[in-house]
Amino acid sequence: MDPHLEITEIADRTLRAGGPALLFENPKGYSMPVLCNLFGTPKRVAMGMGQEDVSALREVVNYWRF
Repeated sequence: MDPHLEITEIADRTLRAGGPALLFENPKGYSMPVLCNLFGTPKRVAMGMGQEDVSALREVVNYWRF
């Protein structure tokens, strides 16, 4: 997979469709894998914060508002 064209296009289409996180294990020209869309939805962000519900995000946003 070419990280400059193919990976970005696949990641964009997947994100817009509400699809899963993606792991590209062998990107062309790099020795490290690429993880995309890990926090691509509000639900995944909430899960990353250890919360089950998206409402927890509102609390964080309200905290950081000026």
